[in-house]
Amino acid sequence: MELAAHKITCNGYAPGIVDSPMWKLIDSEMGKINGLPRGENFSAFTSSIAAGRTSVPDDVAQVVSFLAGPDSDYVNGSTICVDGGMFYHI
Repeated sequence: MELAAHKITCNGYAPGIVDSPMWKLIDSEMGKINGLPRGENFSAFTSSIAAGRTSVPDDVAQVVSFLAGPDSDYVNGSTICVDGGMFYHI
């Protein structure tokens, strides 16, 4: 609130499951803990995505680009979920 007078906003983004090398590592490491074979953890987490697909890095980058650009000048104090409808928030 203090910085809004200086036209500085503070927003965030909350990505869901992004099909990326990082998730391949997460999947592998989770498998070491729960014994599921590679790919099973990823499938379990992505099966509930309403959009019917896993996000790709560009999905998140577009939201970040929006928040960093002038089109979001009046957005302040918000977090945008970029999860394809994996979780619905009230």
